[in-house]
Amino acid sequence: MAEFKKVFLCLLLTAIVVCANAQQRSASSDEVVKGFNQMAAIERLPLLYPNGTKKNRSICYDASSGNQDGYFRSTFNRYLDKNGELVILNAVAPGCLYRQQMNIWMGSGIGKISKTIRIKYCLDNNPTSIVDANVHDFFNGLCPPVTAPFAFTRSSQQFGIIYYPFSFNKHLKVTLSDMPVTRYVATKFDPDCNWYQYDYLSYPQNIQVKPSFRKDEVAEALVRKQRDNLGLDPQEGNLSQEKKYFYRK
Repeated sequence: MAEFKKVFLCLLLTAIVVCANAQQRSASSDEVVKGFNQMAAIERLPLLYPNGTKKNRSICYDASSGNQDGYFRSTFNRYLDKNGELVILNAVAPGCLYRQQMNIWMGSGIGKISKTIRIKYCLDNNPTSIVDANVHDFFNGLCPPVTAPFAFTRSSQQFGIIYYPFSFNKHLKVTLSDMPVTRYVATKFDPDCNWYQYDYLSYPQNIQVKPSFRKDEVAEALVRKQRDNLGLDPQEGNLSQEKKYFYRK
């Protein structure tokens, strides 16, 4: 038993040192592996992110502390920007958005008019949107490059999910337009059954996310290929050459 404890302690200390070294290397670097590069490298899962990395969630909730978390006027109306658009995510930091979920198509949610509601994504304080699409098409994967299998709605149309990563170096803002609260009051829409969740990582300020989101990432094609070859070693055959793209020491 004593010998086993010694071996266990030795392995534990080794693991701590390895993780600490990996963390130190990441924290001292001016870049971080993110987005599709991170998704494609399954072997990176045990490695720590730079010290100070946070996992964040922007989610609808009843600001009155009640239980109306799906109530449109208390969850989607956080604030209007200068363009009169509803802001549902405003992340100020270098980071990467990994998961987006919107439950508006069920019951009496606003999904019934989701083709008239536009969703916009602006990066790094650039006023030009990298995404400007109607909510229905965007969450159904009809807006390249945000397509299946990274974007889909449940067959029963209860919710839509997107796992297409959006990296940003300074700022990410997501807004919904053509849906001011006054319009819903005037049209007497039932405001129930509306939820959203946005999950993203924020990195320390010294970390540079280069580049921010772009539509031609090589690693994106690799992740798609890995999914199409489930059960195969991603480091074998025609996948090996592409994996060199995102390996960094």
